[in-house]
Amino acid sequence: MGMRVTFKCAGCGYTALVSGGPDGGMIAGTTTIACADCQELRDIPVEIWNSDEEQPVIQCPVSVEHSWRQWQFPDNCPKCDAMMERDEAGEWVRWD
Repeated sequence: MGMRVTFKCAGCGYTALVSGGPDGGMIAGTTTIACADCQELRDIPVEIWNSDEEQPVIQCPVSVEHSWRQWQFPDNCPKCDAMMERDEAGEWVRWD
């Protein structure tokens, strides 16, 4: 299980339901990225624990050619660069 929170931009109204930074479930760790090409926040797997599988490569799932950066709240909106706000009502979700 991991924690996902809704983040909202006061500048353009963009919202995203993501962890907002590094997070960990029962078998995998994730991090939040801001893709400059998609202009979206996404949670990406960064490691799989207790596995002989090859570890994931951090990249945008839409295209390996997209440029991205790690995103951790507090941080700016990927669409308009205004500061994102956190909705304090997070939710636990099972994602692994």
